[in-house]
Amino acid sequence: MRVLITSVGKRDPLAEDGTEGAIVVLSRHLTPAVILLFPTADLPGRDGTEGRVPDLTEYLRAVVPGAAVSATSLHSNPTDYQALLEELRPHVARIRHAFPNADFHVNVSSGTPQIGASWLLLIHSGLLPARAWKVLDPRYAPAADDRVREENLGFLREESLVARACAHLAEHGYARAADTLRELARGTAEPGRERLVQLLARLVEGYDLWDRLRYGEAANALGEVLDGGRKFARWGDL
Repeated sequence: MRVLITSVGKRDPLAEDGTEGAIVVLSRHLTPAVILLFPTADLPGRDGTEGRVPDLTEYLRAVVPGAAVSATSLHSNPTDYQALLEELRPHVARIRHAFPNADFHVNVSSGTPQIGASWLLLIHSGLLPARAWKVLDPRYAPAADDRVREENLGFLREESLVARACAHLAEHGYARAADTLRELARGTAEPGRERLVQLLARLVEGYDLWDRLRYGEAANALGEVLDGGRKFARWGDL
């Protein structure tokens, strides 16, 4: 079952110029069975997006007939990352419990940039196993019917693994650093990076073997790195 999770922005369901907002466009693209709306609450001195929910719900039911649409208001400051994450985490847990086998999708275009970033952080952390989507402003889309793009979060994972490997190296944890680098090599999306990272992992493994007085195995590992690195123009590429 496909479940769309989305905040509600001031362009939903329609922008002032009459063009469809991100939620409508993405719902038409994904045709989810369930649409979970997260508008911001109307509070004293702060206009939220709760008031858009009735029209949005009606619009969505016309776009995706049969879809179950529900709304849960967010009361946090929509520009405060920490407050948003603290409020969203229990909602994510509740959603995963309610839909244990669902195929989750998240719209990160509607709402404030901080809300969109908070959804991305929850996905990247593993708390929300979902695909993230953005919907282009019609002014910058190649065509009126070509506004949907999937967000590639691989770069976030790779940066996290690089930071973890560097932390292990700083503590002389060569075995853990090598394991982390091998994990990075298996999942990198950057062309040509896999082999470089494999060599670096083997180099670090050589350091670990040397530390454990396994000098012959360490020499073999370092020799493999020397042989494998000859085809690269600069050792700095490692």
